[in-house]
Amino acid sequence: MKKILLTGAGGFVGSRICQQWQGKYELCTLPRGFLRTADEASVRQVIQFEHPDIILHMAAISDTGYCTQHPAEAYRANVELPVWLAKAARQVGAKLVAFSSDQIYAGVKQTGPLPETLDVHPANVYGQYKLEAEQQEGAGDPAGYASSSASESGTCFLQLFGANGVCSPDWSDQLCAGWYPL
Repeated sequence: MKKILLTGAGGFVGSRICQQWQGKYELCTLPRGFLRTADEASVRQVIQFEHPDIILHMAAISDTGYCTQHPAEAYRANVELPVWLAKAARQVGAKLVAFSSDQIYAGVKQTGPLPETLDVHPANVYGQYKLEAEQQEGAGDPAGYASSSASESGTCFLQLFGANGVCSPDWSDQLCAGWYPL
């Protein structure tokens, strides 16, 4: 049975994934509030202890106004923590699936699916930090990293939950089989 460590398990997406994947995968979560105070060594220690096959990183400070008012806290949550998770994942041989945001593309006039190669200039602090996290997380080993890239975020959400709000079993099976549709 694949072991999946979920961050943000108490949030909208994370809580639904936990409910729907219970019993299908060995799920582990971090204690509530752990990431608010953890340093890189603490994150690495938890990942080494849990030794997951996959880390599904959904935790973030996503309130764009809050991120603007508290840039240092937002940077730590939205850039530093994901980078620490990516490093720890590489150390234990886990795959990291990190959720990003459509805020990376705020201000883009093009409609429909957007290519990863699109030149972007996020319009807010949150979008800037999520873009920086994507760039830094995948820099060490792109083969071991999958991001729900902003260009696919709408599709990703529908793949995860579909129109009925139920997490797609195909997506979870593909994730654990090593194919990352995100």
